[in-house]
Amino acid sequence: MSFPCVSIVMPTYNRAHLIVESLESVFAQSYQDYEVIVVDDGSTDNTEEVLAPYLDRIRYIKQENAGVSAARNHGIFEAKGEYIAFLDSDDLWFPEKLEKQMKVFQDYPTCAFVCCNAMRGPSLSDPATKLQFASRPDSVLDFDLFATANYVGTPTVLVKKHVFYRAGLFDTSFRVGEDFDLWVRIARHFECRYLAEPLGFFRDHEDNTMGNHLKRIDGARVRELQSVRWKRHSPEISKQYLRYASQMYAGLAYHLRKQGLRKETLQNYKNAIRCCCVLSEKLPLAIRYLIYRFFPLVFREYNSRNKD
Repeated sequence: MSFPCVSIVMPTYNRAHLIVESLESVFAQSYQDYEVIVVDDGSTDNTEEVLAPYLDRIRYIKQENAGVSAARNHGIFEAKGEYIAFLDSDDLWFPEKLEKQMKVFQDYPTCAFVCCNAMRGPSLSDPATKLQFASRPDSVLDFDLFATANYVGTPTVLVKKHVFYRAGLFDTSFRVGEDFDLWVRIARHFECRYLAEPLGFFRDHEDNTMGNHLKRIDGARVRELQSVRWKRHSPEISKQYLRYASQMYAGLAYHLRKQGLRKETLQNYKNAIRCCCVLSEKLPLAIRYLIYRFFPLVFREYNSRNKD
C-alpha cells in the first residue's frame, strides 16, 4: 500500500461559505501526490453537507470544538505523508505552491521546513490586496531571525513530519499565537527556509482571528507568556515577544479610543507601557516606575480633552 508524500491538514470551523474555494485551490495544484485531511472543529453550520460531494477526495474528521491548535494536532496524528502542509479553510494556494516548495527540499536535503510569501487582502481582485512581506528575499530562517520578525504564515508552511517529534505540536493552551510559538521551537532545532515568491492568499474578513479586540488582548497576553517561557533559552527571543505584546497593546488602545471605549483604552495603554518598562532594563527602576505610574494619567487627561 502506497502512502501520499504530502498530507494537507485543513482545520475548519463554521466556514461552509469559504471552504470549497480553499479546497479547489488544493485540487488545482501542479503537484498531485497528496492527501487532504479536513478536521471539522465542531462546526454548527452546514459544513458537513457542503463537503459531502468531496468525500471521495478528502478525509473528513469531525471533533468536538477544541480550538484550531487541537484541530491541527489531530490532523498531524492522522497524517500518512512524509511532509505536512497547513491550509486554513478561508485561505487559498496558488497552483505551483507545493511543487516549488518540494523543489526546495530536493535542492537542500538538510532543510526540514519551508514557508513562502503570500498575498493578503479582502480578495485577489481588490486594490487593497498586497504582499504579506515586501522586502524579504529567498533565505534561511535562522533561529535568531525570530528575535526581529516573523516571516511565517501558517498556510504557507510545508514541513517534514519527523520535525514534530522533536519540536512538539501546537500548544493548545494558546488561543492565538500558537503558530509562531511552534515555528520558533522548530527553528531552534532544524534548518528552515523562506521563499519570497507569493504562493498563497490570506483572506482578510471580519471573522479573522484578530478580528475583535478581545482576541487581540488574548494575543498580547500570549506574547507576554511566551516571553517568560523563552527568557532562559533565548533572551533575545524573549524580548521580541515582549515587543510584540507592547505593540499589540498600543495598537489595540488606538482602535479602542476610536470606538470611544476610554476605560479599555487606558488599560491597554498601561499594558503597553508596562511591557516597554520591562524591556528598558537600563533605565533606573525609579524612572521606570514613574513612567508606568504617571504617564497614563497624562494620557487620561488627553483623552478627556479630545473626545471624538
